[in-house]
Amino acid sequence: MLKEVKRLGLAWLSGCWLCGCTTVSVYQTPVADFQKAVNTANDSIRPYLLGVNNLIAEANLYDKVGMGKDWGTEDLHAGIPPEEIQVRLQALSTIASYANALGAVANSTDVAQLGQAAQGLGDDVNGLNTTIQGLAAKRTARAGQGASANQAATLDLSGPVSSLVTLVGTLVIEGKQKAALEAAILNGDKPVAQLIELLRSDLRALALVDDASYGSIQTGMVKLYNDARGKTDPKSLIALIDDFVQKNNSIQTLRALQVDSLLSDMENAHAALVTFAKSRKGPKDLSDLAAQIDVFTAHVKLFADAIASVQSAINASK
Repeated sequence: MLKEVKRLGLAWLSGCWLCGCTTVSVYQTPVADFQKAVNTANDSIRPYLLGVNNLIAEANLYDKVGMGKDWGTEDLHAGIPPEEIQVRLQALSTIASYANALGAVANSTDVAQLGQAAQGLGDDVNGLNTTIQGLAAKRTARAGQGASANQAATLDLSGPVSSLVTLVGTLVIEGKQKAALEAAILNGDKPVAQLIELLRSDLRALALVDDASYGSIQTGMVKLYNDARGKTDPKSLIALIDDFVQKNNSIQTLRALQVDSLLSDMENAHAALVTFAKSRKGPKDLSDLAAQIDVFTAHVKLFADAIASVQSAINASK
């Protein structure tokens, strides 16, 4: 059904485009800035999420070390389940596709670019919806299998995804660039805000699991050092200490990242865009929007730089 809506909408939009539909320049810079910031944020949140997952999985192994217990093969797969990681990454992709679609409507010079943006958003929405539908049985089967699995199972994106499916059709059937852009912004208000908020709350809760994981790693490191101290030559002991210090620094940097407030700034920037679409679009309206997007952009840069630092440390240790 969604594909049929796209085909009919694009055919109709092609005819309108040839009749002289225009781009409203007042939207171009703020939408482009929002689009760039969202994509950069997502590029950084992805390795953050995978890093937290690795921390949880590694902590389970160190937990066994701290308790003096043997490892089992099940301990090698004790992080957040892969399908739960996938749904979060797909949700991030959907938000980025929405921002890219807005950018295409505001700045495209031919209908093909608009169609590609709508297709990309539609594909991401459909993919996310398919993943969500397949999660129910897996979550039921995992019930009671540990804190990280239980926490991961609480994220429910079905509501905003249903609304975004409708939004894709709206994006491609509006008759003018300005009308299409404002319809996409206003119709995306609630579903996109809800999607960001659900992810924000979810990742904030995962940080609590992160805290417990860090404690397990510290306990395991101390035990490994104490066990090695009387059995290892000084050079090897120094190498072990250096490895622990480097690992601890990377973990501390990862744990210090404020993904909660980053997504809050993304949510605020999106809300400012909606407010601007409803406004008279005077100088103050544009200034208020630019200021909110600037706050988001600055936070994105700090977050991205910190993630790059963590990744550099990890690569250097290999």
